Amino acid sequence: MHSNRKQFASVTSNCYTCICNTFRYAEFRQPTPMQPDSTHAGSTTAKHKKSKKSLVAIRGFPGLCKRGDRYYARANNRAESLRTKDFETAKRRLRPTRDRLRAAAKSNGELPTVRQALHRALEAIQNDPEKSDSYREKTAPRYLQQILATCSFLDLPISKVSRKQFQAWLNICLKNYSPTTANGCLSALWSRAWTEAEEEGWISTRPQVRFRRAKAQARYLERKRKENPDAETDLIDILPTPGQFDDLVNSIRIQGKVDSLTSALAVEFLAATGLRNPSESLLIRWKDIDFDSRDGKGTIRVTRVKGGYCRETLPLTGPARDALLRIREAGLARRGDKRKDVVLVGKNGLQPTDRVLVINSPGRALGNACKREGIPHLRVHDLRHLFCTRALQVTWDVKSLAHYVGHKDGGVLICQRYSHWCPEHANNLAELF
Repeated sequence: MHSNRKQFASVTSNCYTCICNTFRYAEFRQPTPMQPDSTHAGSTTAKHKKSKKSLVAIRGFPGLCKRGDRYYARANNRAESLRTKDFETAKRRLRPTRDRLRAAAKSNGELPTVRQALHRALEAIQNDPEKSDSYREKTAPRYLQQILATCSFLDLPISKVSRKQFQAWLNICLKNYSPTTANGCLSALWSRAWTEAEEEGWISTRPQVRFRRAKAQARYLERKRKENPDAETDLIDILPTPGQFDDLVNSIRIQGKVDSLTSALAVEFLAATGLRNPSESLLIRWKDIDFDSRDGKGTIRVTRVKGGYCRETLPLTGPARDALLRIREAGLARRGDKRKDVVLVGKNGLQPTDRVLVINSPGRALGNACKREGIPHLRVHDLRHLFCTRALQVTWDVKSLAHYVGHKDGGVLICQRYSHWCPEHANNLAELF
């Protein structure tokens, strides 16, 4: 009897607690408004559209908002989706999107098109006194006209151009024009059109789109490939033979101009060492040359800039040692930044800190000599190609040559770029075998 009373009391207490909780929940619960019946309201749809959620600002990042799980950029009472759910991606896209919104607000919501930016760039080039007359009157207008002829997004707002559209235009430009012309069009479009857009306030920052410039091939190779597309024309076809190279150097030396001697000496030195010009060759000082080491054969200390700064001591080849001795016998030193600062100090007047090459680049003299001698046009960098090709022909191993010229791939590029087929070299190897 006593246990039944306890059970009855516990059950009564539990029921009382449940009833109290039910009334308390009903008291604090907010009443749900009744949705109007759309059929009686005269609307055409039976379902009522849900109201959009408001943007929630992210503390610490002005202009960055969030709605649901997506991020938005807001500026000047305008909002635009960043099209991402990731916070780090949203932070990267925030600034260019806000700049675009501000530019749109500044121009009353109408952003200029790419065509307008290009015409504005052409006017700026023609009014630029620093540009040459030929560039202002002929080159730049021709480049911009070629852009207008190949570009398919001319009527698109300048801030809406995508990376895929630019890449498609560049592919069309490379098919219709030479790599040099394509590079000129790309430079005109980027360096001028976007610069003028920034100055006019149409955009505040340039789009983060980068393209690798097309490599300009030698004109001789382009002409040969156009004349006979089926024939294989390689770099070996434009490199001079040892006899032609000697005639080339003598043609530069006997011109009798101010830079004739220094240009001829520079061409000999670059072809005998394979150094990059100007990143490596202009850093060579007389204190970096040691004629007495290696039993009188000599060494040279080279500063590598490309691919990481480092200094290496390399053995001098026979032609490189002879070229350096001729440069020292000339006794020319550069004591300033201009061409007129090259003075004759004699062999004993050279200081350890003087530059070995007193001329910045012998490119113009080399090109003119090629025309006089009837040799295909050579650039200064082709002297590096000449050194690597000749080194392979005298049986240098690929790995040693790669270290000598500053390649860090163990010789992969050497095999791809410089291992040309030469019948004379193959015949010599066959006789040795």
